[in-house]
Amino acid sequence: MTYDTNYFIEALERLNFKLVQLQSDEELNVYIIGGFCLMLHGLREATIDIDSYKLEYAGTNLKRLIDEVGIEIGNPEWLNDDITNLDTIPQLTDLLIVENSFSLERKIGKINVYSAELKTVLVTKLLAVIDERDNYYKDVQDVLSIVSRTGISPKLINDLRKFKICNFDVLSTLISILAEHKYLHEDDILKYYEIIQE
Repeated sequence: MTYDTNYFIEALERLNFKLVQLQSDEELNVYIIGGFCLMLHGLREATIDIDSYKLEYAGTNLKRLIDEVGIEIGNPEWLNDDITNLDTIPQLTDLLIVENSFSLERKIGKINVYSAELKTVLVTKLLAVIDERDNYYKDVQDVLSIVSRTGISPKLINDLRKFKICNFDVLSTLISILAEHKYLHEDDILKYYEIIQE
């Protein structure tokens, strides 16, 4: 099941209420990079959870409070930092410098929601496509959405080239095909991907 932006904003508001009840001056910084990030950029309508690169909070009760909200909204995995290990991927080291790659998207009481730049999300999605993970088709569609927003400029191509995330000819061809066909069926995506890898 997937959820829209309002669902997650309400969940964050619930979490904020619980943080306020702790009567602490501490604020929670959430650095998002996955599907919810694309939703805030207007490039997705729904996702299953908020993937956070980092959850910064000095208090000790955060996990318990997140779990409580998860029970209340019927989605135990609604907010996670399962992708924190992204900073171990050499290609992403420079992109995941918080000060340079994330900007404050919105403030919900004591919660500061920072959104990753589209270039950062694009590289993570391309890595996912190359690894052919379970949600491969969704990752390809995300790549398409981002590229349709940013365009395929010489600067983007040069930026991607330096990450050396895969055979660049395959990557370049895939992006070009996606840019020309904004609405591809899953079978078409698989067909094109298999052809250009041969």
